[in-house]
Amino acid sequence: MFGFGNVNRLLMEDEEIIKEWTSKDWDAIIASQHRLFFIKNGIFNKKFIEVSYNHISSLEFSKIRPRQRLIASIICLSLSFITYYLTSTMYYYRFMSGFFNASLFLFIIALGLFIWFIIGVDKFILHINGRKSITVSRELNELFKFIREIVNNTI
Repeated sequence: MFGFGNVNRLLMEDEEIIKEWTSKDWDAIIASQHRLFFIKNGIFNKKFIEVSYNHISSLEFSKIRPRQRLIASIICLSLSFITYYLTSTMYYYRFMSGFFNASLFLFIIALGLFIWFIIGVDKFILHINGRKSITVSRELNELFKFIREIVNNTI
């Protein structure tokens, strides 16, 4: 089924798989009566997270701004200024006019990355007692409706 083998072997006797989802963030999200399984099969790392419904403290909708975009923007902006400075102080500037275009190009890329950073990404966050929160893409509205149903029915 997935890289970690069949999830059925991890289920208790009275437990069965109710629903399955996939998303950009997770290769599989599997729901049973008592818990959720989050599975990610990466090239360098694999994750298998088991979460009991009793340990879910809250659900949050959030806008996340990935810091990699900001770092890339700062790097492009720095390279843009360095390129502009080097080309404007060189004796043979007229032969190196292509660097000014490269400087402008890097500045436009930096501006685009910064705007992309400001726009951010909409995500759902599952807060779990005793462990780090789990982030799930916005496309899984159905998963959060399912979790709310399960938690409300067990209380």
